[in-house]
Amino acid sequence: MNVGIYAPNWIGDAVLAIPFVNRCRQYFPDAHITLIAKAWVAAIYQHHPSVDEIISLEGSQLRGLRPTTRSGRRLARLELDRFYILPDSLRTAYLSWLARSPVRIGFRGQFRSPFLTRALPSPAAALHRADRYLRLLETTSASASIPPGITVTKEEAQWAATEMDRRGLDRPLAVFPSSVAESRRVPLVKWVKFLTPHLEAGRQLLFIGSRQDRPASDNLIQRLGRTGAVATVCGETTLRQSIALMTQCEGAIASDSGLGHIAANLGLKTVSIFGAGDPDITRPLGSRAVVVAEPVHCSPCRRNICANREEPLLCLTAIDDLAIAKAYNAL
Repeated sequence: MNVGIYAPNWIGDAVLAIPFVNRCRQYFPDAHITLIAKAWVAAIYQHHPSVDEIISLEGSQLRGLRPTTRSGRRLARLELDRFYILPDSLRTAYLSWLARSPVRIGFRGQFRSPFLTRALPSPAAALHRADRYLRLLETTSASASIPPGITVTKEEAQWAATEMDRRGLDRPLAVFPSSVAESRRVPLVKWVKFLTPHLEAGRQLLFIGSRQDRPASDNLIQRLGRTGAVATVCGETTLRQSIALMTQCEGAIASDSGLGHIAANLGLKTVSIFGAGDPDITRPLGSRAVVVAEPVHCSPCRRNICANREEPLLCLTAIDDLAIAKAYNAL
């Protein structure tokens, strides 16, 4: 039996889909499970024991009707008996239809039901996203923390240990300074106040992120002014390398971002700072993960751009300067 899973398109959501992948393996122990994902999230599932094959799709392969149609027809070669579509988009349902799988399961919406053989109603009650994905298997889990999580090889861990040693770092605190959404980005002046107590406690800091995060991390290093105690690899590592580096860290302080989900999934002590996002729906899952959020009058708005013109980013600026250190030390 061949089972296909079309993964979510964002890193955080892709991490929250891991319990779904694991439950599929439990339900279909002898199946060949193929994970289809956009290239920037495919690395989440690399080396994972519940996945037999990964099909990585570049953005150019899904941009426009013709490229999407060609990609869908290529998926027909997989001869999938069941195809689970986790994203809610019309495009992904169309791809599953082109793949000619006799069973195509996803949630209704965006006029995509005709492309699915089983179009399930979206849950009426607000569910955590991991539990929502599990509904496609007509089950759910109170915690949705079905092991195993993200898998790192011995070779990757050894590379990360060597890299840490080369930079003079010993079990630093990972810091993820940015987020895709503007409304979820902690202002730099606030980051300084959040991180200073950790430096005063003798911890080292390592900023991890994309090339777009490099200016923020460089700015923060200058503002914090602790030569040798703060470093950055923003823009220098692949996603897999970033994951490997996290395994060598003491814990993590995260904006509401995909990297925060990864750290929590790896079992690190992780404090995620939420602003516009709704923790009840998208909080990172992990045995040592906690969310810090300030319930101001306009949150959670779930907007990508702050609409509070009089008090911009109030949900983040209103958080007590010592709240992050207190939450971390309590883990």
